[in-house]
Amino acid sequence: MKGKLSIIGVLAALVAGVVLLTTETETPVVVYDLNNPQEPVLGVLTGGQPSQDDLIKLHQEGYGTVINLRLPGEFDDYDEADLVESLGMTYISLPIDVREGLTKANAAQLDQLVADAEGPALVHCGSGDRVGALYAINAFHQAGLSVEESIAAGKSAGLNRLEGAVRTALSGEE
Repeated sequence: MKGKLSIIGVLAALVAGVVLLTTETETPVVVYDLNNPQEPVLGVLTGGQPSQDDLIKLHQEGYGTVINLRLPGEFDDYDEADLVESLGMTYISLPIDVREGLTKANAAQLDQLVADAEGPALVHCGSGDRVGALYAINAFHQAGLSVEESIAAGKSAGLNRLEGAVRTALSGEE
């Protein structure tokens, strides 16, 4: 989303009390099959593994980038990269291992990938939890949010079962 605020810029504005206004439209709400769909910032959809139909709907809705945090071999129901690219969207794989990959460096890398994305972006893993965990870690390190504010930012992007691991990681950084 070149030329638009990064995830952290938007989160910092929200924490600072800035209200972002959007106009209501008559556009129908699109329903996706993916688990835990969230829109932490305008133009970024997060969640679990999208179905083939989800990817087609995303393309039709103008999404230009899909960022997959799943590890190789974690999902093989269909070739996601081939489908995404055949639809004319950009596919990016950033494999994140839950045990070792919830790091400041990976969170910053994800933030940069989203900031550089062409058009709206889907960021997903298996459930949306890794996505939310990286959002929380990045909010803490890049925006300087408190642990509680960072956890709230992570939950807005899908953080759930990994909350304890994120709290542990961030509590040692305060």
